[in-house]
Amino acid sequence: MSIWQLQNDYQMRIEKLDQEVAQAANAAQSLRKDVDAISGWVQQVIAFLNDMSAPSELACPEEGEVLKQPKVENQDQME
Repeated sequence: MSIWQLQNDYQMRIEKLDQEVAQAANAAQSLRKDVDAISGWVQQVIAFLNDMSAPSELACPEEGEVLKQPKVENQDQME
């Protein structure tokens, strides 16, 4: 093999590696966007679940339904 052939082969390999690096960088950027989107979705789900457990979000009784009063063990302590 001549020097020119080796240099040409070397240059072709460098160009191929450059293309692979560019493809990997694009894939990484796309993956980062996906991770950010999933993170935002998870945060919204967590916020929703936290809001559901807030006292203001408890279900209201149906019309005509009688609420049960909490059982008090010792009423003397309540007064």
